[in-house]
Amino acid sequence: MIVNPFKRIDLAEKRRESSALRRAPEMSKEINARITTVMVVIAILFFTIIIRLFYLQIYAQEEYQEKLTAYTMQQYTQSSPRGTIYDSNGNILVESVSSLTISYYPPENSSDLEEWELAEKLVVDLGLDNPTIYDRNIRELHIQYLKEIEDDDASNLLRDDENEDYANGNLKLDDYSELKIAAVDISAIDDETRMIYQVKMNMDALPNNTYKVIAEDVSEEQLAIVSENSSKYPGVRCTFDWKRSYSDEGLSVKSLLGSVSSPTQGVPSEEQDYYLALGYDLNQRVGISGLEEQYEQYLSGTESVYNINFDEDDQVYLTQTSAGKNGYDLTLTLDIEYQNHMQELLNKALEEGKSNQYRAYFDNAYLVALNPQTGEIYCMVGSAMYEDEVVANPNGTYLNSYLMGSAIKPAMLYMGQNEGVVYPGQIILDAPMFVKGTAKFASYKNYGLINDVEAIKDSSNVYMAMIAIALGGAEYVENESLDIEDGTFDLMRNYFNMFGLGVATGIDLPNEQVGAIGSDTEPGKIMPYSIGQYDTYTTMQLAQYVATLANGGTRVQPHLLNEVSEVNDLDTIIYAYKTSILGVVMGDLTLLKNSEQGMIECVNSGSCGSVLSASNVGLQLAAKTGTAEVIYIDENTGAAVDIMNSTLIAYEVSDDPTFAVACSAPNSSNGYGSNLQSNICAGLVAEATKEFFGN
Repeated sequence: MIVNPFKRIDLAEKRRESSALRRAPEMSKEINARITTVMVVIAILFFTIIIRLFYLQIYAQEEYQEKLTAYTMQQYTQSSPRGTIYDSNGNILVESVSSLTISYYPPENSSDLEEWELAEKLVVDLGLDNPTIYDRNIRELHIQYLKEIEDDDASNLLRDDENEDYANGNLKLDDYSELKIAAVDISAIDDETRMIYQVKMNMDALPNNTYKVIAEDVSEEQLAIVSENSSKYPGVRCTFDWKRSYSDEGLSVKSLLGSVSSPTQGVPSEEQDYYLALGYDLNQRVGISGLEEQYEQYLSGTESVYNINFDEDDQVYLTQTSAGKNGYDLTLTLDIEYQNHMQELLNKALEEGKSNQYRAYFDNAYLVALNPQTGEIYCMVGSAMYEDEVVANPNGTYLNSYLMGSAIKPAMLYMGQNEGVVYPGQIILDAPMFVKGTAKFASYKNYGLINDVEAIKDSSNVYMAMIAIALGGAEYVENESLDIEDGTFDLMRNYFNMFGLGVATGIDLPNEQVGAIGSDTEPGKIMPYSIGQYDTYTTMQLAQYVATLANGGTRVQPHLLNEVSEVNDLDTIIYAYKTSILGVVMGDLTLLKNSEQGMIECVNSGSCGSVLSASNVGLQLAAKTGTAEVIYIDENTGAAVDIMNSTLIAYEVSDDPTFAVACSAPNSSNGYGSNLQSNICAGLVAEATKEFFGN
């Protein structure tokens, strides 16, 4: 702190001390002392500034020059090729291969008119076609063209009263602009002009300080035109880029592998904040579906960074400042040969169904095989009929849900025995049930007195309904109403959830669906619920459920990823997927053996289909079929038709099973009676088993 040297004297004067009164004023001396002090202070300040300027201009000049350069430098980033995806045997499913791309960065002081002229040259000279621009974008660009090139505000496109409303403040600017855009007539715009607008839109794409992709995957002839006439196309350059290429084997799982956005698409608008927070550029390519989206953080790699410079002719040249790195490689649990073999069988089943009058509405089928101990998916196949053509639809295994019917009965039996409403070996009379206010409820045929194992083997609807009624604290009396306790549906649903039915399986793919949950809790609904005709489930949920049965009650997460490895080095593991246990079924898990015994008897007796016998598939299976009645609306006639969904679950009977499979075939037969078709899943599951074990 600087102390005022005159403070004491001033105070003395104010107090009129005697010493001050006795001393003659020495004004000049005081003034000189004050001036001297001020000069010293100023000198110190100037000296401090000089030292600071010396530090900034001489000592730290290089550091601050680098900061200035970095602040004003424009940079261009080039994405590196994404990682390769392999199947479990090392077969390539999708990889990145080189492609030629034409890009643009505006020279210094270039005008909008010059860009429009350049866009026309590129389209005409290179023969660019296939415009994907939307009509609205064309209208917006046309308004931009009128304003910037012809100095026309496009007001002549509107009615006089609309212009007057805007002039008088009765119409907002945004609304006024929308009216102009809507008034642009694009009916006479041909494809070539649309392509010119497309190129101009690509030139204007954000962000501003980076190269804009004008055309992707161009031919060598187009590349030669640009290279040999570079002065004709200022700001345009040709580069080697990459694109995703699928092997012949991998085409069947292309929808599972997913897709990647293009440079012109960049980051999806709805996820911009997320990717910007991770350091992505808006025009950077990202996975937008399937495994490409799920494992973006491994597949994407790091970008190469270039400084953008201009030469004496205002043309752009690049200097690399950071080299990129390819994305990591993924190895999946899928066996692509097994996958494609089962895909062919499903396709064949649908093709044959077209000529069967009793399978008139059979239009899709799904099958999932997995390891019940680890959740590794060996195959997940789906087929769907679109306009009389059968196409692969593996995504339907986790996106589409259906009524699965009696396949859920093993879980239902465990539920009843664990809750103590039915004991192992208990005998119940299987005969038609008549509950007041509901239709007759019965099994496929009257089985008479049956025990729990026989109830699974023969698929007794009545046995399961009696369990559900007992769970609800009620008693069945013919022609009387049921008095089911509140919470019974929740109790049953909780049990099914523990097995994997009605909840997300956790499969490592985006947007998994969990099916529809019935909201009606009328007592009469408890009976169809007990036999799989109320809530809907996906085939993947059915697969997780049968895996839970197979491994003794542990719900394991199914997954497609096995390992992440270094680029072109499958032996250097970056990440290995570990078995994830999602839960364990509560209760006395030894009771599951009763359900398993019923499933074994279903196979051995032929009730699940003779094709599942040990003599045919080469090992002992435990299995359960399912059928569910559904109402189908005929698209041609509009009539409601009774049809059947077919399902089947099975697993290897072993102390350490490695194989479980679930199949669903919605709409696979027209109904009960003489035209009831065999469960189409039986043959598919048998083939899946034999192929897996090499039998």
